[in-house]
Amino acid sequence: MLAIGMTPLLVGAVAAVVYLIGPSEPSVAITPPAGYQAITDAYWGYAIPAGWTQDSAYTDSNGDFFYRGTGGWAAETLRIRAEAPTLDEAPPSTLASFGQLRPSPYQLIGGARATVPGADAAWSYTLVRGSTTARVLDAWVRSSKTEIWLVVQADPQVSATVVSSLRA
Repeated sequence: MLAIGMTPLLVGAVAAVVYLIGPSEPSVAITPPAGYQAITDAYWGYAIPAGWTQDSAYTDSNGDFFYRGTGGWAAETLRIRAEAPTLDEAPPSTLASFGQLRPSPYQLIGGARATVPGADAAWSYTLVRGSTTARVLDAWVRSSKTEIWLVVQADPQVSATVVSSLRA
C-alpha cells in the first residue's frame, strides 16, 4: 500500500526535476545590435528596438506576433509548408491586419530574392497601403518546413536593421 500511495508523489517529483533542470526549448541564436532586443523561437530570430513590446491584440496562438513602440511596429506570421515560397504568390491573410484596426487593402510590390542566413528560400517586398510603406520578408527553411512573413513599418534605418537581422 505504501508503494501505491508514494507512486504519485514520486512521479510528481521526477516531473518537477525534469522541468527545472531539463533541456530548454531551442531557439535561434541572435545577438541584437545596441538598442535592440532579440525575438527568437525554435526556428527564427530577429531584432527589434528595445522599447517595442508585444501587442496582445494582434498576437495569437496561430503563429502571429505583433510588436509596437515609438516610431513603428514589426509583425510576423509563421506557417508550416512543404514547398519553398515563390515570387508573387498569395501572402497570408494576416498581412491585411498588421498595424490596422481592421483588415485593409494593400499591395506587395518589388518582389526580389533576398538572403536570410539559415533560410533555403527568401523573398523581399515592399507593402504599400495608402501612403504608408513597410518592408516585408518571406523566408522558408526546408528542414523544419517553417515559413515566416516578417513585416516592419518604421523609419528606413530601423526597418533595415530589423529586416537584416532575420536568421533561421
